[in-house]
Amino acid sequence: MPPHNVRSLVVVGGGINGLAALFHALRLGAKGPLLVDRFQLGHDRASSHGPSRIARSMYPHAGYVRLMRATFAEEWPRLERAAGEPLLFRSPGLFYGPAAGPIAAYAKGVREAGAEVDVLDVATARTLFPMLRFEEDELVLHDRTAALIAAARTLRALERSTRASGAEFQLGTRVLAIDPSRDPIRIETDRGELLAERVILTAGPWARALVPELATRLLAIRQNLAYFELEGARDEFRVGRFPVFARIGLDENDFYYGLPEFDHPGVKLAQHVTRGRTDDPDSSPGTYDEDAIEDLRAFAIRAFVRPVRGLAGADTCMYTCTPTEDFVLAPHPANRRFVIGSGCSGHGFKFGPMLGRILAELALFGDSKLPEYRALQTEFSLAGRSA
Repeated sequence: MPPHNVRSLVVVGGGINGLAALFHALRLGAKGPLLVDRFQLGHDRASSHGPSRIARSMYPHAGYVRLMRATFAEEWPRLERAAGEPLLFRSPGLFYGPAAGPIAAYAKGVREAGAEVDVLDVATARTLFPMLRFEEDELVLHDRTAALIAAARTLRALERSTRASGAEFQLGTRVLAIDPSRDPIRIETDRGELLAERVILTAGPWARALVPELATRLLAIRQNLAYFELEGARDEFRVGRFPVFARIGLDENDFYYGLPEFDHPGVKLAQHVTRGRTDDPDSSPGTYDEDAIEDLRAFAIRAFVRPVRGLAGADTCMYTCTPTEDFVLAPHPANRRFVIGSGCSGHGFKFGPMLGRILAELALFGDSKLPEYRALQTEFSLAGRSA
């Protein structure tokens, strides 16, 4: 007989994917699941904190476009119903950059998937979006599905819902090792041993130390982001009027994105950095990099028509990503009841409600029948595709 203290399910990591997996596991019948996190929920050591994120269909890979379509249609509405409040706020969405650069692959991806994305000539883009500067050689894509995600509200809604449905939380607990070769699965923590029939690992950059197969597959890169106040009436920069956007240049890491003012003063601006270094997730996040913030200020001066009035705040965010920026959503090779969700930083929050569903289905049923997931199983495997 199994020990009496075996948990039906333990989720390790309480960011967007861990909370969403817990949400769906409860919906699918899991009894008394436990979520373990080494910090408190909403902490700033990984990549799920902060007031806002971008939701969009823009991808160079048609499979991700289709997965986002399913997420928009099924899982954000389900989560909003459970939350009892809106979590997505529709906003104009723009992706643009030199037509000879990577933006061309985005145009191809959305065209193949039949996404609701229009190509705008530069003159039209300048008329419709007078807050942004567009160069004559740029390709401008207008994503009519785009939205701003109330990220912090989403995490709070997931916590409320899962607690109300019977989930337990063990916070401030560091997981030291997971042994999937044992039955039940052994989880060693700094508070003692946990036993589980099933485990979902969504531990961000710390997954590398817990799953040797991920040690060389996952990158941990600390990002810097800033909030800038621009000249003009504040109402001009609110969600619905000011677009969510990304400008993709020709060079590596020349990828900047921005969001309207939302639950924090100032327009949010950041650089999407996925190459060139690896950072230690155990180091203190400390203060933001002042040189990086000055680079963002310089981009703001180039990108925005309105003058920059000043810095309204800054923050850091620890990305966990793969070299190809594909997600890892797969069972462990030694035990299919041990499921791994990782590598989702940088563009995964928008998929969070769907990724949680996929992880819960993999853990509870051994598979997910979602067609959009099955179409991407090679990309989502532990080995992934070639960079």
